[in-house]
Amino acid sequence: MFLQCNSYATKWLEYPYFIRNWNSQNVSNNFYEISREVFELCKKFEYFFFFYDNAIMLLYERGVLIMKIKQQKQVKSYLIEEFGPNKGNEIFDKQEKELYKIIKKTKDKTENQMKTLIQTILPRIALYKVLLNEEFSKEDVYQYMRKYMIDKIAAKKHASTAKMELVPGFYKIYSFIFLKIMRTTDLQENTQSYGKDHYDVTITKCLWHTACKENGCEELCHLFCDVDDVTYGGLKKIGFTRTKTLGYGGDCCNFHFFKK
Repeated sequence: MFLQCNSYATKWLEYPYFIRNWNSQNVSNNFYEISREVFELCKKFEYFFFFYDNAIMLLYERGVLIMKIKQQKQVKSYLIEEFGPNKGNEIFDKQEKELYKIIKKTKDKTENQMKTLIQTILPRIALYKVLLNEEFSKEDVYQYMRKYMIDKIAAKKHASTAKMELVPGFYKIYSFIFLKIMRTTDLQENTQSYGKDHYDVTITKCLWHTACKENGCEELCHLFCDVDDVTYGGLKKIGFTRTKTLGYGGDCCNFHFFKK
């Protein structure tokens, strides 16, 4: 059976693994055809997991949400680069199992929150937890996580944002979209203010911070905050400052952006 399910009623709960190198003559390799074929089965359970195209596939809440956890491919690549194929794959196997467990126990979230958790936040929390159980010191683990989140994730986000600056009227477009997202999102609780050449967002509750607290790794939230500093730091058309964050123990995250 190529599917992995976390129904209360199934013994598969006892063995949370993901099947690799799956090849079946009975099911098409086209993802959309796969999703149609398992849709009826999915109605019976909360989650279905299966391995496809080097990533975990998740069908969530009776077929409502279908996604590919793209970050898993990046996590695996980083681990192999850092520790070599044997050790890297071994740690990745453990990270997948830990991610499965964390997703399974995550409750009382909206669909949008769950999607962000699964795609962005929980894979990194799972990696951190697994590395803590290896033979590394806590400081070494933090540095491994910093290398992944800052040198890999944040550097890529910064480069992407810097490329967008080439668009004429970038500041006006970016600030409009940023504020619109913050007004409607359920990922944070926040207030906004803006002027002609600046805009501010004050966040008093944040999904990233909450997830770290719920999973017993509040210290990891420091790195989630640091990703923002790298992403927005050193841009040519937008300046960024922030004096406190929830992740570092502040009562809020006080984002201030201004036109350069």
